[in-house]
Amino acid sequence: LLFNPDELKQVKRSLSIIWNIFSFAVTYMMLDRFNPEEWPMERVKDSLRSEDRWLLSRCQTVIEKVTESIENYRLHLALREILDFLVEDVSRFYIRLIRRRTWIETPEMDKMAAYYTLYRVLMDSVRLLAPFTPYLAEKLYQAISTGRVESVHLCDWPKPEKELIDRSLEADMDVCRRALTAILAARQRGQVKLRWPIGKIVISPKSREVRKSLMRLRNIISVQANCKEVEVLEAGVKPSFVKLRVKPKPSALGSKFRELTPKIIEALKGIKDEEAERFMSEGKISLSIDGREVSISLDDVEILEETPKKVFVEEFDGGKVFVDTELTVELMAEALAKEVVRRAQIMRKEMKLKIEDHVDAEIGFERAESLDLVRKMENYVKSEVRIRNLRLTRVEDFKGFEVKGYTKEWEIEDEKVKISLKLV
Repeated sequence: LLFNPDELKQVKRSLSIIWNIFSFAVTYMMLDRFNPEEWPMERVKDSLRSEDRWLLSRCQTVIEKVTESIENYRLHLALREILDFLVEDVSRFYIRLIRRRTWIETPEMDKMAAYYTLYRVLMDSVRLLAPFTPYLAEKLYQAISTGRVESVHLCDWPKPEKELIDRSLEADMDVCRRALTAILAARQRGQVKLRWPIGKIVISPKSREVRKSLMRLRNIISVQANCKEVEVLEAGVKPSFVKLRVKPKPSALGSKFRELTPKIIEALKGIKDEEAERFMSEGKISLSIDGREVSISLDDVEILEETPKKVFVEEFDGGKVFVDTELTVELMAEALAKEVVRRAQIMRKEMKLKIEDHVDAEIGFERAESLDLVRKMENYVKSEVRIRNLRLTRVEDFKGFEVKGYTKEWEIEDEKVKISLKLV
């Protein structure tokens, strides 16, 4: 019997993520009284951002591929295309980008453009899902549709709309996401969590085409990588902080130069950054050793790039990324505040609060330095957790809300932190 329980678990995980996507959409759209019939494309067209237009374009491409696979009886490919699109493109990429737009409490055009995009994509996706997960698709459809058609199984099969397809934007986003994969790998090597902001990322692209794609979507890279500044260099240019070092290969040099080898090795070790760059571009370098001119080729050495201690480097097929993981006081304050916010959000969920519910809060820190850092981010914490009144204090002075309050002790970066919330 060809049955793998691990694959079943993976499908369950994917369907759970899809459920959460629809839950996110329904929750925020209902909160903002978003009526898709009042927000046609003509009304939001000028407010669509790059990520909105990309997702709409990707959706049309997915409709094309799924339809083609079904027509050719490749049902496994059709389902894989739908699941990958919803999990990778919608949940892990697009929703991360628009989350902050949906938190704006007034019905701004920017937020409505995000809702329009998400609603349209989900309506097309649920129709694509219907033949494969009929009951789940029906449940999701009933949650999000306006009721014009009674059932998802009575809806027409979606057709790709050519005017929404932007192959160039899709290609640019592919480059952007490959760069992001490298950035996340560099962050992981530097042991910096994605929740923790970093100061600067420098990208050295291989070609002008790659640079153009990265420049077009630089803001998206900044948001997804949680970085304050993204610098994209000219094609082929290395960052100014990268120094080149020439490392001799004794075996290769010894076979050519015999007794001169030790002196050549010493001379090569003294080569400066500018000379090393010229060596790389020309493929050879001439040295004067004991009155003799010797020619050294790149086969005789290794050219190594040296970066500052806190800068981590990763390659992708379009170039290199240099991630500066040095944490300033400001970055540390933001990082700690985000850790506190995450714990407070978990507590809100455990209290079964609605998104619109406000709370009073008290937060106590074990270290005075942490208290000072979070005080710099007080408004951010209040906004993210929907706090009406906030008291920041040391653990020894922490009182909490004894009546109708919920208090919990956490450990954040080896420090005891107490949080108490009370529904207003």
